[in-house]
Amino acid sequence: MSSDGILMAEGFDAAEGLNPPSDLPFKRIRSGVRRRILERLTEGRATVTVIAREVDLRLPHASAELKRLREESLVTS
Repeated sequence: MSSDGILMAEGFDAAEGLNPPSDLPFKRIRSGVRRRILERLTEGRATVTVIAREVDLRLPHASAELKRLREESLVTS
């Protein structure tokens, strides 16, 4: 992860749901935890520690959820 933290992937608007570029498939985000993380990232970059604190998660859980979001190309670090 960069020292600047994690940010939203291009094409995602948490307020409207996923708006992927035309070459990406549509994905429904069912996890409330991941939706809260993505909503937080609409405010700007953040470290895993900040995200965990602000969405009320333990650090390992936040880290695992961010890993899934990175694997799904919804966030970048």
